[in-house]
Amino acid sequence: MKQFIIKIILFFLILFPVFFIVGRDYRTVVKSDFMAAIIDKHALLENTHPPRILLCGGSNLAFGIDSKRIQDTFGLPVINLGLHAGLGVEFMINEIKLSTKPTDIVIFSFEYLLDPKGDYISLN
Repeated sequence: MKQFIIKIILFFLILFPVFFIVGRDYRTVVKSDFMAAIIDKHALLENTHPPRILLCGGSNLAFGIDSKRIQDTFGLPVINLGLHAGLGVEFMINEIKLSTKPTDIVIFSFEYLLDPKGDYISLN
């Protein structure tokens, strides 16, 4: 029994530092996580005055659109809200519903075969 208790104590003495190190690194990763970009995108949405061009969709917009080029071409601020198709069409629409002003131009570009909840529709 005494040996068992010693092994448990050693186990926890090894385990706690590992959890501490992993937990500390995880907090750093979360601050720079791709999905955490939604915080910056919403701050930009709130702090940019209309008229604006709002791009709403999934990662096809996040990685596939040159917002700076659109902004330079049309002379309007562009806010690219594209993030992840798995969030769903419903989420994407609700995300900008309350922030859209009458003078805004909203462009929706949803991934092919995406249903409102974010699930992919099977063609089979």
